[in-house]
Amino acid sequence: MKTTTGLRALLMASAALGFAGCATAQTPEAQFTSPEAVEQKADESFSAWTARFMEEAVSRGYSQDLVSTAFAGVVHPDPVVVDRSQSQPEFVRPVWEYLNSAVSESRVASGQAELSAQPELFAGLEAEYGLDREVLTAIWGLESAFGQILGDYDVFRSLATLGWAGWRPDFVEEQLFAALDILRDGEATRDQLKGSWAGAMGQTQFIPASYRIYAQDWDGDGRKNIWSDDGDALASAANLLAKSGWKQDVPWGVEVRLTDEFNWDMFDGQERLTANWAQGGVARADGAQWGTDLWGLDAELILPAGAQGPAFLTFSNFDAIMRYNNSTAYALAVGMLSDVYAGRGGLVADWPDEGRPLRRAEVYELQDSLTALGFDTQGSDGLIGPNTRKAVRAFQRANAITPDGHVNSELLDRVRAAEPIQ
Repeated sequence: MKTTTGLRALLMASAALGFAGCATAQTPEAQFTSPEAVEQKADESFSAWTARFMEEAVSRGYSQDLVSTAFAGVVHPDPVVVDRSQSQPEFVRPVWEYLNSAVSESRVASGQAELSAQPELFAGLEAEYGLDREVLTAIWGLESAFGQILGDYDVFRSLATLGWAGWRPDFVEEQLFAALDILRDGEATRDQLKGSWAGAMGQTQFIPASYRIYAQDWDGDGRKNIWSDDGDALASAANLLAKSGWKQDVPWGVEVRLTDEFNWDMFDGQERLTANWAQGGVARADGAQWGTDLWGLDAELILPAGAQGPAFLTFSNFDAIMRYNNSTAYALAVGMLSDVYAGRGGLVADWPDEGRPLRRAEVYELQDSLTALGFDTQGSDGLIGPNTRKAVRAFQRANAITPDGHVNSELLDRVRAAEPIQ
């Protein structure tokens, strides 16, 4: 097994922090002297982690035979899983690159073909769950290319690798126990339990715990087959969205334009009635007047690329999509792709081409620098959350920059050049 740089780094962190059930916590330099030593230590600590989890599973009432079957062949951590966990595409690429890839000509054409090929299935799903067929098709296309790409990572090995590496340990163990439940109850065979690097399975990429809660047997054959049955997979996705608060006849969002009269004090991450946004200077990007159907809806203004890019008012159904996959870029991709399927066209505004997203180390630098300048980010964690954006907006106001809270390399350059507040 080849040991990657990312895996080696995680091994060192694991030894220092006590991950992976290590009996001793020597310094990385003393423990790891060669790639071969790193590989050996990985296998030893991974074996200790899996042994501990297997013991815990048996103590919770899972049979030894079931647990042994589940972890048969799970001997080495998967270095690809480690590397993938550090660089999800929707977080490290500019949002417009991700969206252009998501709403591609091929995905549009394939989705339209599926909509035409299975009208009765989609009509039934709409009637049962209140979900627009275009939204379900968009999710289907983004998650698995309409069932063509399900992932071939072993679910137990992937989740064990993530748990051993210290990546959201409580979440990972919850998924492992759910996967054991799936195997115990005969909902899938051991060989079927393959999926993404993060353990998501089937045509609509359910993590095991979500499968246990939301999976549906649409065709009534006694199995919730999200792997090879289109109806079961799409009904499961529809059920998840419906139980996440999806409201029929409410759009996910609408592209808007910020007029010269826009009150930037309103851009604070809070929801407001569409009527209030309109009164504050938010107009529809297509030039149409606001309809009374949207006037009384709570909406949030989002600027994925800052003031220079497209702007959106998003409604409660956008939040439901976010509960399927907690990524703003993903939810935008679902919404935009569903709009194309429904014949509503593409974006009016263009994406900017200035600046680039920050690397994690640069986000740490930005947070430390803003705090030192008097714009407190409430700590440095390398993540761009609401506290960091609030500090960014305060910095922008103090420096006569449009306070859109957008973080990129250009902003970092401005912060680096700024003088502390006297």
